[in-house]
Amino acid sequence: MSHMTKLKIAITSKGDLCAALGNMGHSIVEKDGLKDYYANTSEERVDFTLEGQPTIGFRQVQDGTWEFVGDFYGTGMREKEFMQELGTEYNVAKYEKLVKSKGKRMTRTKVGNAVTIKVMM
Repeated sequence: MSHMTKLKIAITSKGDLCAALGNMGHSIVEKDGLKDYYANTSEERVDFTLEGQPTIGFRQVQDGTWEFVGDFYGTGMREKEFMQELGTEYNVAKYEKLVKSKGKRMTRTKVGNAVTIKVMM
């Protein structure tokens, strides 16, 4: 895969990672293989890919964090924007879990990549 990208990301919770991807409009598919642009199976091991985007995947590495592995070529997505939105959504997912654990409610509004959060006390 000539366009393969590997990025270690500061994400430790699979649940929050999946929630962030869900908030971005993605579903995940549990699998251990990655496809390249030409639908060939890659040798890269992943724990899951994005539904409809078999060239985009994530895997947990030895230190417990998650790593992005993928090829954005032909996906219609841009790497920089995707990773920025993922970081925002991951932090929102973590915060939402904290708010719920305190018995509070939270609403979120998203305009573009900006997320506004309101917590009901």
